[in-house]
Amino acid sequence: MNKKIVFIAFISFFVLIGCGGQPEDDLDPEAVIPPTLQGINVTAAEGSNLNFALTLEYKFVKDITADYELQSGTATEGIDFASASGSIIIKAGTGSVALSLPTTQDNLDENNESLSLVITNITNATGTTLEVPASIVDDDATPTLSIFDTFSSEGGTLSFEVSLSAVSGRNVTFNYTTIDSSASNPFDFTAQTGLGNILAGSQSTRLEIVTANDGFPEPDETLTIQLSSQNNVNSGDLSATGTILDDDTGAIPTLHIADASAASEGSNSSFEVTLLFASASEVTADYSVIPQTADAADLSFTSGTLTIAAGVDNASIKIGLLGDLIYEGNESFQLSLSNLSSATAGSTLASAQILDADSQPSLFVTGATTTEGSDVVVSVSLSNPSAITTTIDIATSDSTALSTSDNTSNNQSLALPPGQTSLSLPIATNDDSIDEPDQSFDIAL
Repeated sequence: MNKKIVFIAFISFFVLIGCGGQPEDDLDPEAVIPPTLQGINVTAAEGSNLNFALTLEYKFVKDITADYELQSGTATEGIDFASASGSIIIKAGTGSVALSLPTTQDNLDENNESLSLVITNITNATGTTLEVPASIVDDDATPTLSIFDTFSSEGGTLSFEVSLSAVSGRNVTFNYTTIDSSASNPFDFTAQTGLGNILAGSQSTRLEIVTANDGFPEPDETLTIQLSSQNNVNSGDLSATGTILDDDTGAIPTLHIADASAASEGSNSSFEVTLLFASASEVTADYSVIPQTADAADLSFTSGTLTIAAGVDNASIKIGLLGDLIYEGNESFQLSLSNLSSATAGSTLASAQILDADSQPSLFVTGATTTEGSDVVVSVSLSNPSAITTTIDIATSDSTALSTSDNTSNNQSLALPPGQTSLSLPIATNDDSIDEPDQSFDIAL
């Protein structure tokens, strides 16, 4: 009796060992334990693909099917990524399937954004749903915040433009305060301190400072407005001057020109010219461009004569901004007024900023193959021309080839002059007369 009990226990133990874990392929498919479908977090730069890998914990004897859909988190479908859904199948005897789903490239500085690949209707695997997190990494430059000079007749409103060098995908905030100069609070204007903002998707806002009409002849007066504690931006010109134009001086008006709003190449810089009051006579003034980082090659014309008809108190000068295909960064120039007739000179010098419409080049390096003892010639290139010298630090590092015996270590800085888009870098190798497998070394930029 005792022997029979021992024998049954031994047989049961043997069966448990034979059936544990992943079953053998020759067992009845209905008796096989379904595996678990798995996925890992995926990250991709905007404009590239999210490469998802869905894997089984072990290969299975049946086809595994499921539906998938890419769903929004902080990333928005149709804006940050294209709508994507469909079905997958992992064939019997295989262990994985790959999905490569595109994201959208934009020019907005924004936070990294989240989304997920949701797997549903899973058959022949453990569980019915699976969610795989993913992230889109922003690769756009942070815009620059600037404030621009302005003017107004006394009793009017100084309207300061605060703008970004490019539209941002993030809310921008800043503090501002007025500072007395030759104009003083409360006699010439009403002081202000506050919090300003430029909402995501916008490029500018305005700060309004009310001036006082005192009725006394006096020189034009100025105040300063200062920005500080800015968030989600780089700092440009954070201080601007507001000129209060005296309107009590007599029959000959004073002429003023204001800074132009920042404009993209291919459009126009528009300078507003204002008279303190309309003249009974025609007013003329010559204007000419003063190059700074922008020059005549960036502008459609550089000089002319402005005419303001009698009875009119304002006019504008539009300078065409020529487009090109070369990255050069934002540029600036000034416009000067001279030889005024029937008006006295107020502010006669104004500034303009040209926003570069061309993207910053991407850098590429192409490897090469050679026989030992000859130079490996590596090609370094830019995706598009640049008007700015591009400097590149290059360093080699060992892989299967060693700098002590197979190749010459090469650590140096190279420069691509403006307009040049590629260069070649020879790296010497050594002929060691030893029969060995092909070897390689790495190059880092």
